[in-house]
Amino acid sequence: MSTAAIAVARQVIGSMDQAAWVIDPGGRIVMINRSALSALGYRTDDDVVGSCSHAAFHHHHIDGEPYEPSSCPILHATRRPLRYRGGTEWMIRRTGTALPVSWSASELQLDAAKLMLVTLTVLDRLDDEPFTQAVRERASALERRALYEKACDLIAVQAGDPELAPNAIAHQLHVSLRHLQTAFAEAGTSPARSIRVARLSRAANLLESGLTVTEVVGQSGFADPSTFRRAFRRHYGTPPTALRTTTVSGSAGTGVAAR
Repeated sequence: MSTAAIAVARQVIGSMDQAAWVIDPGGRIVMINRSALSALGYRTDDDVVGSCSHAAFHHHHIDGEPYEPSSCPILHATRRPLRYRGGTEWMIRRTGTALPVSWSASELQLDAAKLMLVTLTVLDRLDDEPFTQAVRERASALERRALYEKACDLIAVQAGDPELAPNAIAHQLHVSLRHLQTAFAEAGTSPARSIRVARLSRAANLLESGLTVTEVVGQSGFADPSTFRRAFRRHYGTPPTALRTTTVSGSAGTGVAAR
């Protein structure tokens, strides 16, 4: 594909109000417009361009069961000789929530490359799909699981910040504290406990690197040395000085096992 052809296609697709993206014969996203990114919960095209559209937007059924690529009608559309196809489906947004849509696909040729233009219209619901309370609950559970995983990623990065707290995480993720706590409860933990465990893990690694307890406290997010020592002993069953002594002396193993 020439640079000029790609630029023209991007301009046309970008000017569309309707959600749209272009896929190659293998189902990989070549370009996508802002309407599609917004509808599907993504911020920039860098998040999805180059990835398989099915894996990005269509990987699960509404009940949470995996949606096999071999059954995907949109991927099938790239392999059929018809000029136009379409139907209704559930797309899965980045957050894990289900989005009922009407979709269409048509051939798009850029120079010698045969591509497929996919467009979406968001629906209030799909009348031909069961939408029971159980389905709603499953969709909500998928969203909460995605929220939990995103929160864990934030905690891992920010554990050394002494200001990090459950309400700060909820604020960063634009959800209520109660919603965040529910997501963690379904995973068998809580935001506060996950922050504490992440800080203790960070502290153990810092101790193993040879830092003093005072230095570790300053870099692992604990308020003071006494709070850190109590938490470390409860979690690992040994004082932090024991780990550092073992590490500095060059003894094999850390002697620390999380409880």
